[in-house]
Amino acid sequence: MEAMRGTLRFTPDPEVYQYCVCLMDESSYQMALQYLENDESYLQWFATSFYAGMMLGMQTYSGNQEVAVEDYIYLQEDTEYHALITAMGDAEGTTQSFVHETFRTTPKSLEAPEVTVTAIPNPSGVESPYEVWFNVKNTGNVEITSAMYAANYVRDWEGALGMGMTYADIAMQGNPFTSAEIAQLNTDDGYNVMFTSLDGMTTRLAVLAYNSEETANDINAENSPAIAEQTTIDQPDAPRVDSELFSALEGEWTMTADVSVYDYYEGGYVDGGRQSIKVTVYDGIDDYPATLPESVYANYTGMSREEVDALYDEFKMESEAFNAKVRGQNRLLCLGFGYDEEGIAVFAAATPYELFCSPDYSAYDVASLFYDFGPKWYLQVASDGTVSVPVNSDRIYPLQAWTDNIYYLACYGESGYISVGQDHENVYFPVEVSSDRNTVTVNPMTYEGEDYYPNAIYIYYGSYAYLGGNRITSALTLTRGWYEAASSSASVASSGKSPRLSIASLDGTSVVPASRPKSRTSFIALKQYGKSEMKIVPAEEFEARLSEYSRTHRR
Repeated sequence: MEAMRGTLRFTPDPEVYQYCVCLMDESSYQMALQYLENDESYLQWFATSFYAGMMLGMQTYSGNQEVAVEDYIYLQEDTEYHALITAMGDAEGTTQSFVHETFRTTPKSLEAPEVTVTAIPNPSGVESPYEVWFNVKNTGNVEITSAMYAANYVRDWEGALGMGMTYADIAMQGNPFTSAEIAQLNTDDGYNVMFTSLDGMTTRLAVLAYNSEETANDINAENSPAIAEQTTIDQPDAPRVDSELFSALEGEWTMTADVSVYDYYEGGYVDGGRQSIKVTVYDGIDDYPATLPESVYANYTGMSREEVDALYDEFKMESEAFNAKVRGQNRLLCLGFGYDEEGIAVFAAATPYELFCSPDYSAYDVASLFYDFGPKWYLQVASDGTVSVPVNSDRIYPLQAWTDNIYYLACYGESGYISVGQDHENVYFPVEVSSDRNTVTVNPMTYEGEDYYPNAIYIYYGSYAYLGGNRITSALTLTRGWYEAASSSASVASSGKSPRLSIASLDGTSVVPASRPKSRTSFIALKQYGKSEMKIVPAEEFEARLSEYSRTHRR
């Protein structure tokens, strides 16, 4: 049952210094009365007690007040409630008066709203690999006064639902439609809404709508019309570039860079020296055997050998599709990125095959392995032979998503970070390749006279960005071959969360276009709460604590 609303207005006499208000439902009131020996005269001091404040949310006011009851106590329809009000003439309560009022909520009379979510074609008439469109419409007999939505990829939905959450649980913690959008979805045409998407990915949208009595549609019903899915088309291949660089740059490399380390005691960054990591460059990642080792089957508990083999066949097809996708954009895959903080390892590299075989990793489907693995980034070869590193957190798979946070490649400088260009076009780091093909240098991207270096960021609660690992402050130099060179670093404690970043602008505009899509719901931020609608103390806890209180605190 949805929460109802109500308002209590208090108008004290001028000589009232302050007054204590305690609200209870009938069962809580009867329980309190029972343990006060059914003596209603005790209610006056009970309303001012520490217990009433801590366990029943008693509030103290002065002067005229209007109180939204639903902020204080959970209201149900057609139910009686008690208001205990003890007024005091001074701060010590040496003079008092007491009022016991009851009020009853009205029965709900309106039908539950109905909302229909429909996947629709792109209104432009041309399908985009990066946009999904839905129509949200009131198809019931009552007006919708407010609505919440949750939108994300199906893989993220299934993860949250698999933890025991319902569509209503998720949508209630999602994003609100504005009043203007609510007005539009109440029209015959409904409201068309767009979300950005990666190409070839399926987005699921669910809407929880309320009428004026705070009754919601049954979003959890089987085949609920308030839930719909839309899949983007695959990104078309770019004009093909044939270059000897695709074979010349394959192999293992040592990538070095100057880094800064965050000092959590003093605040700010200090010099962390020059550090090295291993990077492997692939023109198609195919480091998996034709058949699975025997040891892998044991990781797939509850599945037959034939079922695991079928998954592996799907894995091979997904691998071929991923390689074609990378080559179709004239890119080489680079595996390995980031310089870990001391004692905090987040950038261990894993291929899709290693994730497939890992006993400690699980995914919604086989395709997710190629979304999650990493850290991955790309060298893109142009028709004129120039090389660059593309950056776009909206249109390129994340740097890695198989660890606790989802990391993206970004351009970071003193003014903040850039993860996507104007109108969602890619940002590029320029790359130099030596004539002997033994050195590759990823130079900073320069904007308004400031250098921005490649760095990893993760998005927290959908809107806050933090640096992952140590901050890179120089060009990246890749030297052919892997050697574990000694690297110097400052001795700085590194526990705690990385500093929050500001958002840089590009060409005078926000890093997201002015015509903004609706925000996706951050499922990382969602938590599985118990039923917390009832703000009244559970009967068993109330009885035990009130019994103890009445024995020790009665006047």
